[in-house]
Amino acid sequence: MQLLVALCLAYANAAYVPSPSKGCSGKAAELPVTAGAEPQQQTITIQDASQSQGSIDRTYYLQLPKDYNDSQPAMLITDLHGYYDTAEGQIGENRLAEYLRTAGVNAVFVAPEGSNDGGASESWNVDGNGLNTAAGPLGDICETDRSFWSKYKCYDSCSAGDNGCDATKGCNSASCMDDKGFLTQLLDHLQDTYCLDLRHNHYTSISTGSLMVMSLVKAIPDRVASMVPVAGSHFLGFNKSPETKSPVAYMDIHGVQDNTVPANVTNGFHPKKQRAKGHCDEDASGYCAGPDGSAVSNDGFFYTPVPNITLTWAENNDCDFSGNAPYATSFDGADAKWQFSCNAPHGSCGGADVVQCTGAWDHTWAFCPYNEYPCANTDYAQLAVEFMAAHPKLA
Repeated sequence: MQLLVALCLAYANAAYVPSPSKGCSGKAAELPVTAGAEPQQQTITIQDASQSQGSIDRTYYLQLPKDYNDSQPAMLITDLHGYYDTAEGQIGENRLAEYLRTAGVNAVFVAPEGSNDGGASESWNVDGNGLNTAAGPLGDICETDRSFWSKYKCYDSCSAGDNGCDATKGCNSASCMDDKGFLTQLLDHLQDTYCLDLRHNHYTSISTGSLMVMSLVKAIPDRVASMVPVAGSHFLGFNKSPETKSPVAYMDIHGVQDNTVPANVTNGFHPKKQRAKGHCDEDASGYCAGPDGSAVSNDGFFYTPVPNITLTWAENNDCDFSGNAPYATSFDGADAKWQFSCNAPHGSCGGADVVQCTGAWDHTWAFCPYNEYPCANTDYAQLAVEFMAAHPKLA
């Protein structure tokens, strides 16, 4: 019921005016998938300068709402999977697509497939990846002596030129394909092909997928209404301001037990269990801080603490910095075992809220125990969709 209230506030309010995409032709066209059916795999040919042939086929999964109409603009929700996962795997695990179908949300759902050209897993080429020397604006993005840490196989697209890959000392954990280009060209295609509301373009994700979303949105903030990254961050030195100043509502979801992509230094790597060689300043709590106060992951990467990231978006969104305040959701007072709460750490943001949510879980979706997939509930999906529905792009 609260979801329906949020949707009504966003869509039925007489003051709200959608911005139809080019796909809102009003002319019935043959659809590649059955409206209301489960997501189906699609292929798109994109231009990618990292490829010798200049172009490449990429895949994604598409789901249309049951009552899809090419004269009624729908939300667009894009969901990016994490490392060691696939688009199809994530669809079954987090149940977001299922929730959109069963709740009857007027949303087009898309799950793009990451790139894998000879590496260990589907991946995303996020800001900071592919640095053979590992040096970003603030120095190394990982502990470069990989003899102590997990080693990631070099991807073919990182094997030549400036992106030359050395798995023994580099910080390569993904391909060097143009994933920003893929996602941007996919967005162009979707908005040209389907009837979408340009003011309701939203992203959600987990893990490396969240690093990708956070990198992408900073490149195209004027085209994005909101993002809900789960277990995400930026590599050290890549928490940059958006390329253009345009408000984007931001809800960060993080488990306090996550040390794969830790939200803070105290959520990170514990030197009593393992010890970094070099970049490790043990604080009073016994935890390991990386260079410039970064949070060290359990595989030796250096991440920007989430409070630094929310600050960047608060400045972009012109928040009033009136102080930290609780942020109400449908899950306030949820099962006490989750210790769930959301806060607006930088005050009011004029409609493009900046929110940080935490709970007692690991590197996983909200209210969903790690590796117990599919999630037993659709609570994460409802939390994310309610936030999206309540945050159209500010006119």
